Amino acid sequence: MYANDSGGFDKDLFFEKVHSSQFFNEYKTQMISDQPILVKDYLDENREKAGYIAQYEIEMATEEVVNTSDGNNEMSLKTTITSLLTFLYNQEKDVMEVLLIDYSSIEKNGNIYLKNLTNNDTRAMSVEDSENEELQQMQKEMDTKKEEVVLDAERELLSSKKSKEVDALRYQCNYWQCTEYETGGGNYHGDCAMLAGSACTFMSRVAPVGSLICVGANLIGCYVPKYKICVDGFWSTNYCPIQA
Repeated sequence: MYANDSGGFDKDLFFEKVHSSQFFNEYKTQMISDQPILVKDYLDENREKAGYIAQYEIEMATEEVVNTSDGNNEMSLKTTITSLLTFLYNQEKDVMEVLLIDYSSIEKNGNIYLKNLTNNDTRAMSVEDSENEELQQMQKEMDTKKEEVVLDAERELLSSKKSKEVDALRYQCNYWQCTEYETGGGNYHGDCAMLAGSACTFMSRVAPVGSLICVGANLIGCYVPKYKICVDGFWSTNYCPIQA
């Protein structure tokens, strides 16, 4: 049970609103825990308490199709990465905003997406522009691991072609099966998270789209997501489907 605060701010009421939110229930099955990773006071532009903010870690899976260098085979590589579902409640105005800080595209295009689910505002921020060195290092680690597994898979294909008849290979299709995953990332700086509930008066570098978008821009400097990426597997060979 969450204790109530003095000054008329009711934390129990905040979490009742969070748990009854359509977005909480939409992402509930993807949450690592039903307990928030962060709970903070929400401060208005005058740095006065106006409500609460809470964040939940959710797992988001992406699948990227990579062409091998010979152009004849495709590898489908699945990656799981955590993102932050953020609830901000301005109790003075009785307004709840919900933000998804989406890290799932880091491997694909190097972007983090701030999605205000309440009003459909979306902003992209590149990992490079985030100035979060740990996040930038995590992106490099993921890129390196993907390159290594693709190279290993191509070597296996080349070895297979050398040992089999070319005519037989002409009628076969190769499907990549991942057998081993590696995890990494995962960090939240407590000192940086102190900024979580603050309004954007100090974020002049990031033009505000809305209060919650500004909060999200602050937190990108605090959080390094967890990830699980394919690092090993094998080619499964089947006959190609008949082309129309």
